[in-house]
Amino acid sequence: MPHEAGKYLWDIKDAASFAIEDLNPYTLAEFKNDRRLRASTLQHLMVVGEACREIRDHYPAIASQLPGLSGAIGMRNIIAHEYSEIDYELVWKTVGAQLIELRDKADRLYNSPESVLPLSGRQTPQLD
Repeated sequence: MPHEAGKYLWDIKDAASFAIEDLNPYTLAEFKNDRRLRASTLQHLMVVGEACREIRDHYPAIASQLPGLSGAIGMRNIIAHEYSEIDYELVWKTVGAQLIELRDKADRLYNSPESVLPLSGRQTPQLD
């Protein structure tokens, strides 16, 4: 049985926010030359893409409201399966524009008082 949609929306907004904020002070050249920064960004994009895939597969009504969902899933697949072909300039551009829009919409859906999400799906997950 899949997790509730709220968990996946939380994962999208949390991982996307971290990637966006983490890259904010850097230039593209600095990003390309910083292995740890690239690894962190790719990991967070993997989380976003996997959460988007779960929403697409189990919550199509919510998936239809998330801009860039297919692109996030595609980016996750490239990172996971074609890691030697990663275009870091494309990653940079994705985080700089598309990810912000996806994060913001996931946040609005997650926090919407009209949300159809069960209350338990809208609680902030606890980290161990």
